[in-house]
Amino acid sequence: MNEIAFDSQIRDLVKLGGWDVAYHTFWSGHSAKGFPDWFLVRENRIVALEIKGTSGKLTDDQVMCLEFLRLTAKVETYALWPEDSDLAVEILKGEEANLNGNR
Repeated sequence: MNEIAFDSQIRDLVKLGGWDVAYHTFWSGHSAKGFPDWFLVRENRIVALEIKGTSGKLTDDQVMCLEFLRLTAKVETYALWPEDSDLAVEILKGEEANLNGNR
């Protein structure tokens, strides 16, 4: 599955989750290098998602940005590939995810 198709699935999950703030980078060429594709806020949760297609790889800038956000201890950070669809549902269902840390 390519990144566009997977991102479309993520968009649907975000809508279903009822996130209060859902920022999606429209075109990364005008964004800070490495900034995540999705930045979500709901009640006491902040989630940053980097979405990849099946063969996609994280850039060094993406890894660094996710790590900086994660180190705040206030932002859940995830890099997700199509095979992580079940995890995406858990993260985005709109409630506190029962996860053992960030990925």
